[in-house]
Amino acid sequence: MAFGKQKTFLEVTRLLVWAPLLFSSCAAAKPGRIIGPVGVMPPIQWTREEQASDLAIRTLRKTEDASFHRIRLGGSEEPHIHKTHDVAVFVLSGEALLRLGKKTYELKKGDVAEIPRNKLHWAENLSDPPCEVYAVFTPAFDGEDYHPVERSGGLRPRIVRN
Repeated sequence: MAFGKQKTFLEVTRLLVWAPLLFSSCAAAKPGRIIGPVGVMPPIQWTREEQASDLAIRTLRKTEDASFHRIRLGGSEEPHIHKTHDVAVFVLSGEALLRLGKKTYELKKGDVAEIPRNKLHWAENLSDPPCEVYAVFTPAFDGEDYHPVERSGGLRPRIVRN
């Protein structure tokens, strides 16, 4: 008799644990929030031009030591390095492939990627709506430290220029 009650308790516990996880994937996922020095940052209203591009970047703020950006990845980046910047990327919504050196990672909401300076990398969107990330560059990114790199032995990612 005790075994039967224990089995029922385990079944109910499994249902309570797994049901929210299963049903949460059915609802439209809300993007992650960015909470900064002045509170929760409002969502970005991307322009039509930004929505049509493979990559749109909005600088949210800068300090002497770091810059903070919201990035919308609609397509694919070129393989590149940053010679003098480290980057931390926090996935807020959507999914993307991150190629970091010789490895490929599938990123989804909640994932964090650390990209050290001089490390070859690029990302490719996998979702609709496109992947959005929060990126922190150290030191502050000036827009100049972007160095495209040719890949050998393979196709380049799809790049659309407007």
